[in-house]
Amino acid sequence: MSEPTPMPPTRRRQVARPHCAICGEATREPIAFSMVRPSLANGLAVTHPNLTTNDVICRKHLTEQRTRYVEQLLERERGEL
Repeated sequence: MSEPTPMPPTRRRQVARPHCAICGEATREPIAFSMVRPSLANGLAVTHPNLTTNDVICRKHLTEQRTRYVEQLLERERGEL
């Protein structure tokens, strides 16, 4: 009987990650700026005027903008009360 041929070591494939257009870091969960809700995209475009619809951003910046947006809504509503 012959000995089984050893399996070659498995290698993890390196996948190029896109870079966030705001911070420049590689992101695991890229979000196309064109897919962001208009209300959030407008806020991001004010603070980062160089963003284009072809850019990709990271979830961290989208979450930060969403938080600012909700805070602004609550402040407006509080003023109306």
